[in-house]
Amino acid sequence: MKVLAHINLLKLFLIFNTIFNNGICQDIFFQDIIKGGVTGGGFSSCQGFGSGNIQIYLEPNSVIKKAWLFCYKIGSETPNADIEFNNVVYNFNSSNQVSPVIDNTVSPAPNFSIHAIEVTSNIYSIQQNYPITINSQPITPCINCVYGSFYLLVIYENSTLNDVAINIFTNNKENSILNLFNCENLNPIITSYPVGFAIHSDRIGSSNDGTRVYLNSNLLGELNNVDAVNSGWGCGVKGHFYYQDNQLFGLDDDIPNFSMGGSDGLSDISLHIANNSTNFNFELEYTGTTMNGAYSNYFITFYSAYTSPCDTFATTLTEQVSVCKGEQAQLQATGGIDYEWLPEVGLSCYNCPNPIVTADSINYYTCRIWNTDSCSKVLPVKINILQPPQIQELTTYATTCGDTVGHVSISAGCNLYYNYILNDTLSQPNPHIYFLPEGNHIVSVIDTNGCRTDSTIYIASINNVSAQFSATPLEGEIPLEVSFSNQSTGANQYIWYIDEDTLYSENPAYLFDKGGEYEVTLVAIDTYPFCSDTATQKINAITPFYIFAPTITNKDGLLYEIKILNTASLTYSLYNELGQMVYNQSFENLSDGNLSLWDKTKLSRGIYLYSIQATSHDGEQKEWSGKVVVM
Repeated sequence: MKVLAHINLLKLFLIFNTIFNNGICQDIFFQDIIKGGVTGGGFSSCQGFGSGNIQIYLEPNSVIKKAWLFCYKIGSETPNADIEFNNVVYNFNSSNQVSPVIDNTVSPAPNFSIHAIEVTSNIYSIQQNYPITINSQPITPCINCVYGSFYLLVIYENSTLNDVAINIFTNNKENSILNLFNCENLNPIITSYPVGFAIHSDRIGSSNDGTRVYLNSNLLGELNNVDAVNSGWGCGVKGHFYYQDNQLFGLDDDIPNFSMGGSDGLSDISLHIANNSTNFNFELEYTGTTMNGAYSNYFITFYSAYTSPCDTFATTLTEQVSVCKGEQAQLQATGGIDYEWLPEVGLSCYNCPNPIVTADSINYYTCRIWNTDSCSKVLPVKINILQPPQIQELTTYATTCGDTVGHVSISAGCNLYYNYILNDTLSQPNPHIYFLPEGNHIVSVIDTNGCRTDSTIYIASINNVSAQFSATPLEGEIPLEVSFSNQSTGANQYIWYIDEDTLYSENPAYLFDKGGEYEVTLVAIDTYPFCSDTATQKINAITPFYIFAPTITNKDGLLYEIKILNTASLTYSLYNELGQMVYNQSFENLSDGNLSLWDKTKLSRGIYLYSIQATSHDGEQKEWSGKVVVM
């Protein structure tokens, strides 16, 4: 008793922990009421390859309404897989994923996801057995990272049969020791008729690797064996069945009774559900002991079929839409009083009949359409997310300045089927666009689906003008005449900027009459002012260091003057014939021009000698001497 109580407490803890961590509502992929039946069966090789047959039952003269081939993928990075089903090859890949990525906490085994492809056009009411071949798959990036455990679910209409309510649930819970699944918002269930419940699982193959199944807390049994259809491979338990005319039938080794266990994945759960109930829950409790990663149990989809008081009702729905990634498309549904789209992400509204979807990464939405407060359909909508072209390389070629001879070469893979657009105007099938001017441009690649990729390019401009000239001489004393020799190429117009003057000749000469350093600039132009080049040289016009002293002067009442140029300071000394100094004076901060010295009236007539020591403005020192005759 103590041991049993301990087990029950542990189970209760696991249930509450599972509810808290995994949420309360199971994903419904499809829900409807039709006049006809539903059937399902599966095959698993428990490997990345293998062949077998899926047996179902289809009432003669029925019309196939919908059919899907479900499977699961182990590992997020598992490569795509080709599956040959009824002589048609189907590629399973990320675009047909119908569940989130599901974690596996039972063991170190990788995560997994549920996938579905509609195969309605490949199902025939006269055909009961469907061959399937799982082509060899590369076991990368981990062992057992493959697409596996395939299950065919077919819904068929037949006016001679009664109505049947159908639900398809996809797993959305992490693979832990105990998982609780709540199935809500179902069409009311009449329990006076069988209520079929089938499980689609994989990696169940022995008594030490099993799972107990509880329905509304009632034990249905323990799954711990392999289906007869899989006996050659030793892996997987699936409920094979059909339901029509208010009756549940088992296929393969599945029995339509209240229990479920061993390799029997089918149960009539009507005893465990209240009449007119719109929900039920089931628990999956892992009982295995291997937990070695490769053999933890995986649960993929679940199916229920029963009789309901709800009537069939007509609706319309956008079942499939193709849209370029990142672009928008309109979804449409009619025939209901209320609508609910799931998941809500990527939609302009989730409770309206016509939301706008933005294609990103969600491949499937479901739309619940209510006919009354308690009767509804859940229908899947496939979003084909079209990948835009991939621009692999853009090679640009510059234009000549002022011209439009630039071009761009676009490499985008299958360019035979692409169109190329420049700046939203020119469209062409050729991936080489010519006659481009300098500047930024937008090039676009559009595929046959209308998907578009834009890229901005820059066309550079090559300026062929080169301005060059020589000057002779580059420096000298003023007045300095300089000749300029134009050596420019690629130009036909020339503008010279010299001091404050502007000249337009090709080879001008210029006279510098003031000292200083001058910058001479040549602008060479080819047709357009912006297609030009400049060259610059400096000319050094030197003001000379010069003093002129008159040698004869009249004895008048005026001061004796000398003329100075570029002189900063000087000392002037004057001597008579006996060598006696009669005048001496120093001057600073001088300016060019005449400098007044001694008073001529104070000297006797005769011959005098002078000596001048001077310093220029740039520090050069010179000495002058000579005679002065006073008359």
